[in-house]
Amino acid sequence: YNRMCGGGADSRGRPTESSNYDGTLTLSGFEIRRLGWARRQVIDPTTDRRDVRLAPLYGTSEVALIPLGAGSAGDTLSLEYRRRANGFDAFPPQETDNPFYGRIYRDLPAEGLLVTLSHGEPTGPPGRYLYDFVPPSNRLVRAGSRCDGTSDGCAGPYAPWRDDMLRPDGISQITPWTRPNVSGYTHYPAGVEPNWFAVTDVRQVDDQLAFDVIADVRRSAFTITADSWMGVETDGVVFREPVRVANGATLRVGEGATVSFSGGLAVEPGAQFVCEPGATCRGVE
Repeated sequence: YNRMCGGGADSRGRPTESSNYDGTLTLSGFEIRRLGWARRQVIDPTTDRRDVRLAPLYGTSEVALIPLGAGSAGDTLSLEYRRRANGFDAFPPQETDNPFYGRIYRDLPAEGLLVTLSHGEPTGPPGRYLYDFVPPSNRLVRAGSRCDGTSDGCAGPYAPWRDDMLRPDGISQITPWTRPNVSGYTHYPAGVEPNWFAVTDVRQVDDQLAFDVIADVRRSAFTITADSWMGVETDGVVFREPVRVANGATLRVGEGATVSFSGGLAVEPGAQFVCEPGATCRGVE
């Protein structure tokens, strides 16, 4: 556990020669899967699913897994409900003698539906798997800092990260075009066929997170609720059912893409649709 998370301590929590950290700070669904503790909920991305529920990761070890299509960067999209109300993610601040860093906050500074990619069986030998975040905004941006000393990295009071998790009060959708997207790419490489499912309407229900899975956004009525982008990998795609861009979201079609909205495109007040120079957008009034 300590080795996988990079805590820099041996199995009894003692610092190693190469690190003065006193142990691993968080435990993700990936590590839980690798240890064989996960309670797996496998979701077929070729079938629409409504109201998929996830209980908090700690106390249930519940992880939802969505297998990806051939040619994807990872073979499994992993979804988990991370919270800060537990021992793993709520470590107390660490006081240091060096005023350059001052007090270092060590807890998990965000809460919500964490989306990751893994490649290969997580219980397999080292080197056969990859592990990466899929932040819908393609950024990990902190609203503040994680320390309060004089370091340039300690620019203000501690505050949670923004945009790195799907939250009911923030970004609530990950689509085939969000960067990175459900296939795990920031930009699709040439010749790659996208996965066409979307995870949408992330919401809190009692003590759980719920979301829907749309199997194929090309053949289903679909509302875009988060900023999304379509590039050349969508060239020639026809959306046969109505597509709606919701208030606060922007949909962009990039250069080199020809996209047809044969089912119609509705742009709500407060939303934007941008057909960039070099793109062709059909069925748009």
